[in-house]
Amino acid sequence: MSHNVRPLTVEQYLRRNYLDESFDFMELLKVLQPDPDDRAVIEQEIKDTVNDIINDPASQTALQQLGSTIAVGDFRILRSYPIMNYWNMLTLRKLSLQNAMEQNINTLNEAQSVDRRYNNRSSTRYSEGEEVHEIDGIMLIGMRRSIGSVIKTEAIRLSNSARTYDDLDNDQKNIIFLGLNSMCDLSNNSDSRESQKSLFTENAWNELKNRVYVSRDMSPLPRYIERDLLRIKEVAMNDLKRAYQISLSLQREYAFTPDEAYFQVYSHM
Repeated sequence: MSHNVRPLTVEQYLRRNYLDESFDFMELLKVLQPDPDDRAVIEQEIKDTVNDIINDPASQTALQQLGSTIAVGDFRILRSYPIMNYWNMLTLRKLSLQNAMEQNINTLNEAQSVDRRYNNRSSTRYSEGEEVHEIDGIMLIGMRRSIGSVIKTEAIRLSNSARTYDDLDNDQKNIIFLGLNSMCDLSNNSDSRESQKSLFTENAWNELKNRVYVSRDMSPLPRYIERDLLRIKEVAMNDLKRAYQISLSLQREYAFTPDEAYFQVYSHM
């Protein structure tokens, strides 16, 4: 059971709103700001409160009538589809946020571990020729290893070959950040030796871009989403933990909307 302090009790809400002709039982639940784990307690509170109102001779007639309406059919309204659906939505939202937090705590710990390794001169060095094998299974022209294997192997090689994180230039840091998160930046077409494109042949790189752009609708981001994602990126440059917290907060704000996916991606990283 949760221990959240609710803004109103059931009795307070009913006594304040019983004269409202457009009284909506769903609004009562929303005002209570319920935790789905408290469903049985809240439903019992509703039943006890309504029964007390109905049986109290001092209660206003209109209030008793509202109580009788709620109690009809042994509180059938509590089992109605909209109310059941509301509880299910709360449960799914809570589970989604809990799962996201559990999954991403591991990612955050891994990122912090990588940061410590960058700045630890006694860290174990990468063995030349050692390869990482990812399970993405995406093979391109002339390749014997998958895309994920190629970019993550290079990210690990760079991270272990640097004496400290500050020894890396911005391009190298970018390769490490993307590669350790199994991401490939197709927008960077630089021919620099310090770009992900340099890890592939020209034919393989073009094939990869064709696969992605043909199979995806690359519509532009909404301006408000672009603004929020840019904020996370800027904070992450100096405080990864804070950026993760902001991302989770925004994911909760956009929960159960098409925009939630943008922040699920950032939280997962």
